[in-house]
Amino acid sequence: MNHDQTIIHFREVKKSYGRVQALDGLSFTAAKYGCLGLLGPNGAGKTTAIKCLLNLTHYESGSVDVQARRIGYVPQQPALFPWMTAEETLRFIGAERGLRGKALEDAIEYRLDQIGLLKAKRRRTGGFSGGMKQRLALAAALIHEPDLLVLDEPVSALDPVGRHDVLALLNVLKRDRAIVMSTHILDDAERVCDDVVIMREGHAALQQSMGQIRVTVNLRYDVELLGEAAAIAAAGALLQTQPYVSGCRQVGSVLALTLHRLEEVPALLHTLASLEDVQVIRLEQSKPSLEDIFLQVVNGQ
Repeated sequence: MNHDQTIIHFREVKKSYGRVQALDGLSFTAAKYGCLGLLGPNGAGKTTAIKCLLNLTHYESGSVDVQARRIGYVPQQPALFPWMTAEETLRFIGAERGLRGKALEDAIEYRLDQIGLLKAKRRRTGGFSGGMKQRLALAAALIHEPDLLVLDEPVSALDPVGRHDVLALLNVLKRDRAIVMSTHILDDAERVCDDVVIMREGHAALQQSMGQIRVTVNLRYDVELLGEAAAIAAAGALLQTQPYVSGCRQVGSVLALTLHRLEEVPALLHTLASLEDVQVIRLEQSKPSLEDIFLQVVNGQ
């Protein structure tokens, strides 16, 4: 990625907590526009990477270059003043960010309306649900129009409707700013992220665009068979032994096969034609999901 197009550049960042190596040479970049997802299992270093990005913790070596003028941040568990109302919260934070007068009041109304809390603007945040607190924290992070928005598990406390609304909002917001979002909900990342960094043991095991990442994984084909359950199981066992098959999983009468390369499809067809006691009624290449890719990467495949 061209340096002029990047807003974040991690270079070989290392960070440890005692004997635990949280980040082990983490390198990645984020574009000035769009959404970058930080994915990884628990303990992969996602939260530590965000802390380094925001200069909230010291790292031993490497560098973190952030070109943002204004940064908005939403932690996983927002800390709000429970005695303040929603509009008082935004008024306080907006003033801290330099907004005054009509510009501040207009920003408060706009952001509360945008995240669906306008009718609750005079309610004290101490009585808010977890989802309402997360929405208000997002409004607070946006009050000063940041060019970089950093989100740590931004929809974890939301119900399905709230999750849908916030993800739709993020898809709009990313058009004119950078968003970095850590999440363990792979479906959410697939709906919002333009690029993903899959972290494993403190380093970036993979960084690619969502378009590129799907062609890096092994090809998967769903084969639907007609026959007795025992015969279908025997067919699966036979296919599992073939050198071109890297994985075989049976779900009912469907065998989900993973191949190494496209060139091995003819070998698969030859084996399928030789099967006895079962009939092939469907052979379909399936689109790999982000979950498929995630599991391959974190398992080191």
